[in-house]
Amino acid sequence: MAYWARYINAMRFQFPLGKPYIDLLRIVREHDYFVFTTNVDGQFHKAGFDIQRLTTPQGDYGLFQCSRPYHDTVYPDQALAQQLCASLPEGVFALRPEQVPRCPRCGAVMEPNIRKSASYIETHWQPQMQALQDFLQRTNGQRRVFSEIGVGFNTPGIIRYPFERMTLADERTTLIKINAQSTGCSLALRDSARYIGYEGDAGALLAGLSSNHHDSESRPQT
Repeated sequence: MAYWARYINAMRFQFPLGKPYIDLLRIVREHDYFVFTTNVDGQFHKAGFDIQRLTTPQGDYGLFQCSRPYHDTVYPDQALAQQLCASLPEGVFALRPEQVPRCPRCGAVMEPNIRKSASYIETHWQPQMQALQDFLQRTNGQRRVFSEIGVGFNTPGIIRYPFERMTLADERTTLIKINAQSTGCSLALRDSARYIGYEGDAGALLAGLSSNHHDSESRPQT
């Protein structure tokens, strides 16, 4: 748990907001968008994306849950993680028994609310997953773009493959894959005008698109 406290405090709360998230928000904020991410580091929240248009079904380092669990309550963990880190000497990754976070209901050890085992609690994500399904249903048949940014093959069944299937099923949908390496797609889409693959630095691409978008917004209307 000491390791988790240090890791969560660093990755979720101390790590600075990445500029690509700021650039992405600038690009999409005036459009009808929805963010579906497997990232659990809270960067989309920090950037200011509308939480009603955001779902992170793999969890969030900012939440703890019971490791048992017999209930579906989750708990914000920032204060606890910071308190534990402050009490640990440099290089120490072990807690005393009395320091180990315990579930306030049953006394079981607490753990991060991320999809790492069968004990993962996801009930609190279901409303946002339903919001995503509503968004997809509402926009089906309209002109829309699926932007897949930095999605590899660790969990391709969550975003990568579904995006390809939905693009194939809707002739007004375009799929854009932005990745340093893994921009390949199914044979059925590979030569389609509705598929665009960009193999390179996603941050640099988003910075350029954001700058162009800002310039167009600032240009006087005639």
